[in-house]
Amino acid sequence: MKTLTCILVDDEEKARDNLENLIKEYVEKLQIVKKCSNITEASKAIDDYDPDIIFLDIEMNTATGFDLLEKLKDDWYNVIFVTAHDEYAVKAFRYSATDYLLKPIDIDELIESVEKIRNGQSQKEQALDVNAGSDRDVKKLAVPIHDGVKLVSIDEIIRFEGTGNYTNVFTDEGDKGTFSKGIKHFEEMLMQKSFVRVHRSHLVNINFIKEYHKGRGGFIILKDGTQLEVSRRRKHDLMDKMIS
Repeated sequence: MKTLTCILVDDEEKARDNLENLIKEYVEKLQIVKKCSNITEASKAIDDYDPDIIFLDIEMNTATGFDLLEKLKDDWYNVIFVTAHDEYAVKAFRYSATDYLLKPIDIDELIESVEKIRNGQSQKEQALDVNAGSDRDVKKLAVPIHDGVKLVSIDEIIRFEGTGNYTNVFTDEGDKGTFSKGIKHFEEMLMQKSFVRVHRSHLVNINFIKEYHKGRGGFIILKDGTQLEVSRRRKHDLMDKMIS
């Protein structure tokens, strides 16, 4: 079972410590990488750690959990709201929350929420390593398409687009498939290939990059005409990959 990472966001120290204790005692394979008291700290922690799960309070001193999600609206994360207020449930799910836990936290509900995310990331492997060897030199993927599965060379894949626990893949022949795995899985699998993560949601084959335009992070235009934002903290990774 893979260890997932998470951050805790709550303005009350007692609430953060309580959730930390519950996770450590009852939730298997879940590592807390940062505890945050406000959305500024949380935003930085998300940039630094790219966590699998965000445990997020709603009502905080200077802002709300929804303010953080507004900052992240172009990205996809597994968000579990942890709050004493049940009146925000509908709004939370409009923000695509994975789950909504009421304080005091029910241990079984906490475990179930995490397992819901874990199962979404650990469903039966759909990426097929045709030349499976000790060096895991992946050459092809079995891409799920509308009427079955298509075996596609890694070199023919233009990009991956992460949407929560799922990842869309786009090929040079115009095929689009969806894997029930997060984009981090493909980033790790293809890190030695010609792919680079340019954004939390986008993993791109550099051989299909047509143009790069400067900016805070800038943006790229692919050979198929797709335009993608480059996040500020991933700009240097892109530059290094393009000139290597």
